[in-house]
Amino acid sequence: MFRKLTLAIAAAVLAIPAISSAQDFMGPHQGAVTGNASGSHTDFGNVDVTTLSAQMTYFVTDVIEVGGGIQFLDSSGGPSTTAWFILGNYYLPFGSDPRMRVYVGARFFDFDNGTDGFAGAVGMHYFLRENVSITPELQIGDIDGESYTQVGFGLTIWFK
Repeated sequence: MFRKLTLAIAAAVLAIPAISSAQDFMGPHQGAVTGNASGSHTDFGNVDVTTLSAQMTYFVTDVIEVGGGIQFLDSSGGPSTTAWFILGNYYLPFGSDPRMRVYVGARFFDFDNGTDGFAGAVGMHYFLRENVSITPELQIGDIDGESYTQVGFGLTIWFK
């Protein structure tokens, strides 16, 4: 299942920029809709964890983004699991480079094995084109009483 999910996300990442090439804006604005595919690798306790995520978001205002998605986790020392998550981000009003938009946010995870977790996030969108950005993100959180730090990297497509 992990390979099929990896192939599906890779195909979406490659296909979506071509489909969405007719956009004429850059960055967060009220009413914007985004799709994101991302992955990460982290050390969680004594276990190496690789994640693949897919999410959709909506900008309620020019600086407030809400959304949700699904995340697949594959671990070296335990079972694989899937999590649904919701998120909220606030975009900081600073920076002189219009291609870089920095945000802080919060995440809530609900795993299919009955555990849940919370995380704070700091990330940014760096625009390669008007409607395509790369998205590194740092999360610091807690899953079922165990702290974790995760650095992820993704590709975001801006649809509206």
